Amino acid sequence: VFTRTDNGADIFTAAVEAGVIETKPMDDVKPGLELLEKLANGKKDKGQKEIERRVNMGLPSPF
Repeated sequence: VFTRTDNGADIFTAAVEAGVIETKPMDDVKPGLELLEKLANGKKDKGQKEIERRVNMGLPSPF
């Protein structure tokens, strides 16, 4: 889990401490970080291609 805000981190930490959520070090999880990086990069690439497609069509883009 990657928390994005301090509030989210606090909630996640409280859930772990309460035993609601179990955690493992990323190194213990397979395929782990490699798969996460691959998925994140794929999402970024797909988003960039969509932005380029919209710009080429004269449509508004998010930036």
